[in-house]
Amino acid sequence: AARPTRRRTPPRAARAVAPARCRAPWAWAAPPGSARSPRARVRRLDSALDAAGLKRAQWDRARHATDSPRAAAQALADALGGTLGAEVEPGCPAFAITLPPLALRFAQHAVVCVVTGRELEPGRAVTLARQIHQEGRGSSVVLLIDLTERKNAKEELRDAPHLALVALSSDRFRDLLLSDAPLRVLEEALVEQRPVVTLSPYVGGGGVTTASMFFGRAAELRQMADERPHNVLLVGPRQMGKSTLLHALERRIRARGDLDVQHHTLVSDDVLTFLAGKLGRSRPTTEAELYELLAGEKSRPRMWLLDEADGLVRADRELGHMLSRTLRALADDGRAFFVLAGFWQLYAAVALDPNSALRNFGRTLRLGPLDRDAARDLATKPMAALRLTYDAPTTVDYLLDQTGCRANLVSVACSGLIESLDPTARSLTCDHVETVLRRD
Repeated sequence: AARPTRRRTPPRAARAVAPARCRAPWAWAAPPGSARSPRARVRRLDSALDAAGLKRAQWDRARHATDSPRAAAQALADALGGTLGAEVEPGCPAFAITLPPLALRFAQHAVVCVVTGRELEPGRAVTLARQIHQEGRGSSVVLLIDLTERKNAKEELRDAPHLALVALSSDRFRDLLLSDAPLRVLEEALVEQRPVVTLSPYVGGGGVTTASMFFGRAAELRQMADERPHNVLLVGPRQMGKSTLLHALERRIRARGDLDVQHHTLVSDDVLTFLAGKLGRSRPTTEAELYELLAGEKSRPRMWLLDEADGLVRADRELGHMLSRTLRALADDGRAFFVLAGFWQLYAAVALDPNSALRNFGRTLRLGPLDRDAARDLATKPMAALRLTYDAPTTVDYLLDQTGCRANLVSVACSGLIESLDPTARSLTCDHVETVLRRD
């Protein structure tokens, strides 16, 4: 049989659907609704991402993360909500990173190092560790992204001196980029690789400065932050949470943006010199100078958050109540408002002394223990972030009963529980609580 003659030019229908890489210059573009059009491919991708429960931004971030070490580090920073800085040294695949606040205690300023290729050779590992540490000038906390084929970067850098290493394998890095809760994925890696004691977010005093450790006080915070600016006298015994509440109030007011927040702890009996020094000004000698020192703009008044304000009461008495008169005048003019936090002397001036110049100065809030639900959250949620659990709800109840739901005592007890726990244990029992409560 004779061989059929081959056509040199494909028929019109075939040219219309030919792939782009083999089309002739005269090939037609695919119609918008055809299966091979870019629009159809985008719709198929979106459908596949929806079926997998992924967002397009997550997919694009993960897809571009392997373009270069810098791209991988930037993808990590974007996923976590952090900020990526410059290379620690030119040509080094390690970059400064500022992390957002975590539920665990971990350095906010760290280094993210991305290792690619077939493997990390021992000599290269030594050089990389030296470049990151920079003879003590660099960060000692390193987030390692191991994208090597042999996955040996963590092994080679494990014993590097002066470096606290947390490694993300390629699989975990992918999971973090595609996760709706990337911070939780990072925290899981931290708990697995770092001692739990070093990650404990519980502090015993000085006020909690992180939002993740602020529990309760919602009513007090609303009264001080969400209403029109006004004066507040915050009184309560020591270690009751006044400083922690002031830190939360500062975060809330800064988020509003309509007030100039000044948050200070009065550590000097010379209040006028202390406040002037905080503003870089000379000490005022008259009420007019004090008024100008403390005043903000009419369009953006100052909100002064003054902790340990018992010293202000003493100073005001010695100055013939010049302080209290000026503070009242500033609030009346809408130029500045004040939240004074203190204990006995502030309370006595407000509630017991009928001749006090601070009487009726502002709303008085008496701070007591946390409500039981907030105290339970304080005792359990940070523990859950550390992957620690209580053996029974009654164990938590016993802890709250013995601490009286006082925030500082709950924190001290929980910190003691973490320190006394066996490194391999993950369950807290009533015996553990009893042992900690019997300590000094």
